[in-house]
Amino acid sequence: ENLELMCGVHGFSGEKRRAQTERLAGQFGLEPILGKRAGKLSGGWQRRLSLAMALIGEPEILFMDEPTLGLDILSSAAIIEFMKKEYDLQTTIKEMVMKMKVTMQQIKEQGETLNARYENIKDNYRLPEEEEQQFNLLLNELKIVNNEFTYLLGRIEENQTANSTLVRELTSMGQQGIELKEQLRLFDGEIEGLYAGEKECRQKALMLLKTFNQLKGMYHQVRFPIENEETVDLIKRANFSVQLLFDTIGRLPINIAEIDKQLTLVQASIDELSTRVETEVLEAQLAERLMIYGHRYIEREGMYVVDLTIAEDQFRQGNYATVIKKMYELLKEVEGASFEITFKQFKQQVKMGLV
Repeated sequence: ENLELMCGVHGFSGEKRRAQTERLAGQFGLEPILGKRAGKLSGGWQRRLSLAMALIGEPEILFMDEPTLGLDILSSAAIIEFMKKEYDLQTTIKEMVMKMKVTMQQIKEQGETLNARYENIKDNYRLPEEEEQQFNLLLNELKIVNNEFTYLLGRIEENQTANSTLVRELTSMGQQGIELKEQLRLFDGEIEGLYAGEKECRQKALMLLKTFNQLKGMYHQVRFPIENEETVDLIKRANFSVQLLFDTIGRLPINIAEIDKQLTLVQASIDELSTRVETEVLEAQLAERLMIYGHRYIEREGMYVVDLTIAEDQFRQGNYATVIKKMYELLKEVEGASFEITFKQFKQQVKMGLV
């Protein structure tokens, strides 16, 4: 109650009140007697409590009139140890300040350099909107931390705050500096990646364009009796997505995230087209090969000629899978099991031709 009362006198909020009470109770070993009435404490405990109460407001100077008078050896040693630690912390603070100055200078220069680099290229290369907002917030945070450090240096020079408090604040600020350096390093990689990302995107786009032209050429090279409307539609859609991709790449500022999205769409479109074209070309060429091979038995009379005619009609309608099935059954009936070997050779030849 006495500790919390002094926190209230100094106008501390609930959170700081709890933090100060817990810190000083731990510092002077008051935890075991926190629930006891102060008036019933021994002289040693009362002296510890009074010292903790005096330090609640983190005074610039603390006058102590014979602080160990009348105390037992342990209590006296605890108070003397506290005073020694506070005094010894001056050396620690000087070392921490020197390190912190170096850290702050490094992150300040790194932030300014990174910002200048991005300003120079953002007309042509742009981070995604959300990442750009995070980058601007990071630059703003650098300014805030730098101002806080300048203010802290002023307090150190004027001896306005207890050494133990300064050490805690410098430690916290040092950790914050480490985190800021890591975030700057990540954004450095992001900005550097804009150059590499554009080059990689262009290479991927050119490879997709090459694949699309090969598929389109492969399809038109085959003299289909009738073109499949779905395949033709897939070619048109893939062509449109490729054009859109190169339009996006040519637009300034370059948006790598948007290009990546377009690359994914084009890749999916070409994968679908590739499966469709390869299947259709394979079936058409295999069906044609079987039709030509089947004509060696044209002199046969009866149902063979009828079935061959039906197969030819199906071929003209573009039903290649039906033709393959029909001709396979016909030729296997004529040649027997030996046709299995011939059929496998036909399929291998067609696949090799496609490769």
